[in-house]
Amino acid sequence: MLKKAASTVLLVGVLPFFGLGCEKVKDVLDKLSGRATVGSPCEPNAGECRGNKQALVCVDGKYALRDCKGGSGCTSTPGAGNIVNISCPWSADQEGEKCGKNEEGEAACADDKKAMVICRDSEVRVDPCRGAKGCYGSGDKIHCDISISKAGDPCSGDGFVCSEDKKERLTCKDKKMTVDALCRGPKGCAITGDKIECDRSLVSAGDPCTEEGAAACSLDQLAYLECKGGKMTESMKCKGAEKCAVENQMVRCDWSIGEVGEACNQEGAASCSGDGKKMLVCKGNKLVQTRPCNCKVEGDNVLCR
Repeated sequence: MLKKAASTVLLVGVLPFFGLGCEKVKDVLDKLSGRATVGSPCEPNAGECRGNKQALVCVDGKYALRDCKGGSGCTSTPGAGNIVNISCPWSADQEGEKCGKNEEGEAACADDKKAMVICRDSEVRVDPCRGAKGCYGSGDKIHCDISISKAGDPCSGDGFVCSEDKKERLTCKDKKMTVDALCRGPKGCAITGDKIECDRSLVSAGDPCTEEGAAACSLDQLAYLECKGGKMTESMKCKGAEKCAVENQMVRCDWSIGEVGEACNQEGAASCSGDGKKMLVCKGNKLVQTRPCNCKVEGDNVLCR
């Protein structure tokens, strides 16, 4: 009789779950035991692993079941007192999934360390980390090396970075990387320690610029250009043997060969016409003819015979 009574008690305990699937049964048991369940209220940062691939995490005050696709899946480590720290990292293929306002700024490195997966504006975003250091952890923080970036990459803050081909300098504008300057000189865009250096010794007419009056040479080094009204503008032709050159951070233009009407910048200095039949002199920043002759440039001297 005792054996039969025990069986009856067991049957009564099981009857309420007939017709429920395994997960439903688990939810009911969790509620009866007081364990956290999907949708139940929670405190920020509360959660628990549900196996290695999933975790219950607190999202805006309610528990949500999340896939832990990044890193080593869901892991737990003891914290201070009775606190248990839960890690459920995202992976790059979870981009676009919802995350909580309480998770804003939380991040993890993608498995290939070339991107940072971060919660931003309640959505999982993937930020490229194109710099040499990639994505890496330091202490309890995740860092993303964006010293190399592409126009359009997400960003925040200020400062400059280089493009992948080293031909552009970029800066953060309206949360997107934007081309700030073209680095056409032989050194291109270079990273030296914590500094970004953009070689603008060579430019094209029309290139954007910010430093009014700054000078540079054309790509073929046959013209001298200056920054005027936010654009590089040709100021002089440099047809002499030395062409246009940068020496000790100074831009020099050799206009010892020129034509009547062309610009010059040294009042009274002489030059020869391109056909060598006229001597010209700089007056009012323009070359004017003085007299016909057999004109020749020898070193720093203009000879008219």
